[in-house]
Amino acid sequence: MEEGEKNEEEIEKEKPLLTIDDFEIMEQIGKGAFSHVHVAKHVPTGCYCAAKIIEINSLKDEEFAGIMREVSVFMQVDHPNICNLYRISMTDDQLIFFMEYASRGTLLDYVNSKSGLTEFEAQRYFIQIFSALRHLHIYHFLVHRDLKLENILIDAKGNMKLTDFGLAGSYYNNHMRTFVGTAGYQPPEILAGNEYDEKCDVWSLGVCLYAMITGTLPFSTQNASFRALVQEASEMIYPQNFSPPLVDILRKMFEIRPNQRPSLIQLQSHPWLRGVPQLGTNVAPTPVIFYKVPNLSVVKKFKRRTIKPDPKILEQCEEKGIDKEQLTDLLSKGATSPETAIYFCLLHPLQQKPEKPKFKPTPPPVPIIPGSRQKRATGLSAPLPPNIQKLDRSMGPRKGSVPLFSSTSKTPQVVTPTGKQHPVRASSNKSNPIMASTNRLLKKPVTPTTPKRRPL
Repeated sequence: MEEGEKNEEEIEKEKPLLTIDDFEIMEQIGKGAFSHVHVAKHVPTGCYCAAKIIEINSLKDEEFAGIMREVSVFMQVDHPNICNLYRISMTDDQLIFFMEYASRGTLLDYVNSKSGLTEFEAQRYFIQIFSALRHLHIYHFLVHRDLKLENILIDAKGNMKLTDFGLAGSYYNNHMRTFVGTAGYQPPEILAGNEYDEKCDVWSLGVCLYAMITGTLPFSTQNASFRALVQEASEMIYPQNFSPPLVDILRKMFEIRPNQRPSLIQLQSHPWLRGVPQLGTNVAPTPVIFYKVPNLSVVKKFKRRTIKPDPKILEQCEEKGIDKEQLTDLLSKGATSPETAIYFCLLHPLQQKPEKPKFKPTPPPVPIIPGSRQKRATGLSAPLPPNIQKLDRSMGPRKGSVPLFSSTSKTPQVVTPTGKQHPVRASSNKSNPIMASTNRLLKKPVTPTTPKRRPL
């Protein structure tokens, strides 16, 4: 009897909640403030993917702008280490992204499960992240601006997938000054309220590298002060088990003066980055254009980047009754259609239904007024003081007067570890494979010479 009931439950779960544009949307695996993520099955190919369903009516202006940034990036950028978008669909009150499913969760969860990675393993993963970010900088003049371990996913084959471009910005003929990012990952120039460029990502990428190996953050998340971060970076210490090349590249990435911090192009020849793939020589840089639309009905008219199809995938599509010449023409024109959806699903096939990740609702972050001395939010929810308003994630300039970099002359030093490190705490939920959590990371001192590893 029990087994029969179980089978009925399993059969019930297999029933799609919604079928749209050849995709069957199944059970929910994650939830955010204005969206939820489901497992989806593409009927013509039998491939599974993730369906990110966004409730249109609940979107505020700044949230709508973030969604449009994500759409803009996914439609115009192509890289093996950037999450792939298969198709966009719409109902009367929902916008649906059908995306590549990264079945092994976030890099943060993986690092926490192992209490830090070996330098060799971290190097392999870091090179993939480095390659994706370099592609954004060089070929699309695009800055991520919210790099963190939670925004890096891992697919079934163990490859890194960069995602969450809701705060992305362009530095093509543009000066950025918006206060964005996550505490602990933000570079000094953003905290200072100064103009910044793509090198803000270099700093955040260095934080990711340090956290991958140690399971800790190099800088405090409890104080968002520019001066405090400069002091911490100036007195930076490294564990004794770090190799000299690793220490050297981190020193360069944690240069507090952005004009002296190397770009990714300058870093790619560093000894620690042996194995970074070479840049293509026949690719013309194309700045990402952020779509601005009066309403969401226009979204389905957006064109994708031009795709040169893989001959093997074309043959698989032909076996399903699709004309190869017609499909090639559609891909070259950036069209979004049932035929191109089949191509992209077969390009990143996931034939086995992924298991539903266990998760708990993510507590909201505690906002902070830019320029104030209030301590930044952690992953623990807390009531807002009555005088604190919600964080404005729009793209307006940051207000507040702060010192420029000329006010400090300190530079980072390498010394024998005697200071403090800041452990990376796991999110309060098992991260789902599409939406990046808004959790923050907590500070807790440990002995750096023999780093403590706590089971999370």
